[in-house]
Amino acid sequence: MKTFLILALVATTATTAV
Repeated sequence: MKTFLILALVATTATTAV
């Protein structure tokens, strides 16, 4: 569960960066 949250956070950060 925690891993999924981390991946979601990374995906959001990447999307925001782009």
